[in-house]
Amino acid sequence: MGKIKRQYRVISVHQTFNGQLKVNWKREYKKEFLCPQCNEPRIKFHIHQKTLCRVSWCCASCQLTGSLTQRVPAYIFRYRSDLECPNPNCQEIGNDGQKGWIYQIGKKGKLFTCRFCGVGFIPNSSHPSSWHSRQNQQKLSAFKFDEDTWDLRHFYENTTNRKRLNFHDIKPDWYKFQVKKYIQFQINSQSSAESILHFLSYFRQFGAIIQQKSIGSITKINREVILQFIDSIRTQASTTIYKKVHALKQFF
Repeated sequence: MGKIKRQYRVISVHQTFNGQLKVNWKREYKKEFLCPQCNEPRIKFHIHQKTLCRVSWCCASCQLTGSLTQRVPAYIFRYRSDLECPNPNCQEIGNDGQKGWIYQIGKKGKLFTCRFCGVGFIPNSSHPSSWHSRQNQQKLSAFKFDEDTWDLRHFYENTTNRKRLNFHDIKPDWYKFQVKKYIQFQINSQSSAESILHFLSYFRQFGAIIQQKSIGSITKINREVILQFIDSIRTQASTTIYKKVHALKQFF
């Protein structure tokens, strides 16, 4: 009897609130996704031949990889739409319009938590200690321009404490100061938090050329430096190149 040949279909299975979602990447993917690291539309997929339905992706530009068949997080497959968050300070709205996003934690099934505020509680319990705060948010200190880490909560409401602007690796110091001034200008101009993060990424890349050429002031940045930067990103998507060059134009 001959050996049965397996047919490996490029399909990933994802658990959603409305059942399982199956995606045939070979048939349905139209290269519409951007790489989360370099923002390039060069995502490719491949299947691991030794295991069924194990699809992963790779960016052809920066080589970042990831899995398309990762485990479903607990806050999705243990989600409870019939429960609301008991924390009076939690004002977030869940997937089905209820207060909070509640899911079961632990193996015994008695303890639940809110994905938004982190409160842990036992449903249908009248004991005052049946829910307790698990929040561990750092207190927001006063904003200081000279610090190399800016917390976006200073400038935007409903921004998580994980979103920060990091200027540590931007050098030299005169260029870092100019970048901070530009970022502060964009914030005051009501640019979105995501746009600010992109701007900082653009100037971090441009700063590498400034440091490489040992440029000592903004007046020394000439056409040759700009062209070298454009040449370094020439393989990227045209829309990405436009955004980066436009940001530099505003910077000067």
